[in-house]
Amino acid sequence: MTSFSNEIWLTQKLRVQRQRPCWFGFLLAGWLVVWGSVVVAAPPDKVVTPEEILFGRIQSTSPNALDFEGQTGGRRQIGVDELVSMQFGEEPRALTDARRDLLEGDYAAALAGVAEISSGDLEGGAVEIRADYDYVRAAAEARQALASDTPSRPARDAVEAFLKRYSRTIRRYEMIELAGQLALAAGDRGDAIAWYQQLASGPPAFAIRAACLEGEAWLVEHDADEAMKAFERGLAIRSGDAASRQEKLTAELGRAACLIEQGKAAESVVLIRQVLAKAEPPTEADVQATQTVARGYVLLGDGYLAADEPQDALLAYLTVDLVYPKAARFHAESLFRLVKLWSVGGFPQRAAEARRRLEALYPQSHWAADLSASTD
Repeated sequence: MTSFSNEIWLTQKLRVQRQRPCWFGFLLAGWLVVWGSVVVAAPPDKVVTPEEILFGRIQSTSPNALDFEGQTGGRRQIGVDELVSMQFGEEPRALTDARRDLLEGDYAAALAGVAEISSGDLEGGAVEIRADYDYVRAAAEARQALASDTPSRPARDAVEAFLKRYSRTIRRYEMIELAGQLALAAGDRGDAIAWYQQLASGPPAFAIRAACLEGEAWLVEHDADEAMKAFERGLAIRSGDAASRQEKLTAELGRAACLIEQGKAAESVVLIRQVLAKAEPPTEADVQATQTVARGYVLLGDGYLAADEPQDALLAYLTVDLVYPKAARFHAESLFRLVKLWSVGGFPQRAAEARRRLEALYPQSHWAADLSASTD
């Protein structure tokens, strides 16, 4: 759920397992010498979790976990809610690069990268490599459509085709969520909620996430009462693992968004500040936590605006701009709000700079389009 840069950060922080000496030979610079002959050793697969970087072999995958055998022995299940990223040792380099681009949000580069991979590059490889190729292609197309706020039937078709073809992939829950987001972007709330409800069959964190996504779908239609029910349903799920705790913070922020919609700005500000106080400062490696905190500050700004406290609102949005600019969705919204607030506050140069950055960084976003429309 995070980026290639997260792997770099984790590499600096963690001790990577070392290769155990092979029986009757040795491994050196990718070559294995056995009985006087030289053969090419298959590079190890790589799995990254929030706590470890592991090298070995991915034996199989399922929607809930992957079966992993480490280089130094020992076999374990790595849950989908633990997985940061994975990479197959025998995959084409172009696939590695495209997956990195996808995780870093450069969807055009990811699509260009998979376009360079020929069918011959995938022949003879594990089915999981082919599945991840199809995953990167479909997910990049979907996320590009969502980032540009453009409903895309081809993107929906690609995601749904992936789900039909690969029922056992560990990418399944992510792609179900994307299918729901694409349906919602096309104005089909019922279909979106139907997709989100499929997430409830996963680990507890995904059941909580399903409730949160359903709540967001109701908020799009300004139905705060139904949205509140969904968020509270997520909070009622009993689970204490780290991923579930993170999702419950999202549910609390959803409740705060409902309070703003219901005209209870003061209550929302109190709740949001409580959530931000509970959230641990996110590391560079924890993209989901960064997104959650960034959203919290955007909602805090929204609450202050609704309470007619523009200076506090400006500080909240400015926090996202200065501290969490990698949370692109919320950064774009913060820049939009800052243009307005700097202008009203009598700082035209700062307003112009915020506008310039919004249009340069997020030219396809609806925030850039809304800003342009409001000044025409």
